[in-house]
Amino acid sequence: MSATLPAGYKFVPSDAELIGFYLYNKVQNLPFSRDTIPECDLYGRQEPWQIWEMYEGPKLANQDLYFFTLLKKKSNKGSRICRGVGSGTWQGEDGAKEIKVEKTHLKIRLKKRFRYENKGSEHNGGWIMHEYLLLGHDEFVVCRIRKNEHDEEGVVKKRKRKSTRAYLEKEELLSLIEDQLQMRCFPYILKDATKRWFMTLTPALLTMWDAVYNRFIGKFYSHAKTVELRELLNQFFYDGLTQACQAIVDDVVGGAMGEKTA
Repeated sequence: MSATLPAGYKFVPSDAELIGFYLYNKVQNLPFSRDTIPECDLYGRQEPWQIWEMYEGPKLANQDLYFFTLLKKKSNKGSRICRGVGSGTWQGEDGAKEIKVEKTHLKIRLKKRFRYENKGSEHNGGWIMHEYLLLGHDEFVVCRIRKNEHDEEGVVKKRKRKSTRAYLEKEELLSLIEDQLQMRCFPYILKDATKRWFMTLTPALLTMWDAVYNRFIGKFYSHAKTVELRELLNQFFYDGLTQACQAIVDDVVGGAMGEKTA
C-alpha cells in the first residue's frame, strides 16, 4: 500500500475523507486512485496478522492499513453480518457512531470499532478494526486495521509464559522414571467403564504403577475372562485356518496355540 505514495508521505486520511471521498467514489464507481486502498476480504480465512504481513504492515512505522471489503450477510433475507475472520471473530466494542457532513450536518455515515477475539490465541485482543459504512450502500465498506498497542505488551508476555511452561513441562517429563511416566500416560488410553473405574481409585494408590496395573488386570482381564477370550480366538480365528496356516501360527507362538495358557 505504501508503495503507491511518494517517499516521505504517509497515508493518514480523516474519517470524513475515508467515507466522503474514497468509499463514496468506490460505491458510485467514480474515478480515484484505487491502488491507495486495495480490496481485501477482512471476513475470510486469513488471520489479521497474515493480512498485515501480506500488505507490508511491519514496514509501516506507527501507521494503519486501509481496505475495501465486502460485507457478508448471514442469510440472504437477514441483516446480520458475518464477522468471522480466520479462526477468530471481529467482536464489536461499541455501537455505530454517526458521522455528519460538515456543511449540511446530514447523518449519512457510520463508524464501528471491532476487536479481534480468539480465546486461547496469543493474538486475542491484539488487533483493532474500524469499519466505515455509507448509509444506503451496505455492500462495500472501508476499514482501517491497526495493532492494539495497549495489548502488545500482553501478547509478548503470553508468548514468554507459553514458552516457559512448555520448557518446564518438557524438563519434567524427561526427569520422570518409567513407572511415573506410565502413570501419566495410562489415563489417556482409558474410556467408558475403564475410565469410570480409574476415577474411583484413591490418590494414594495412583502413585504406585504396579498396584494400579494389577488392579486393572484383575478387574478387566481376570483368568476366567482370559480363558473366554482365548476360546473365542480359537473359534473364530485359529480353527478357521488351514493346517498349513495353523502350523505357521504355532511356530510363531512357540507351540500349539490352542494349548497356550498365557
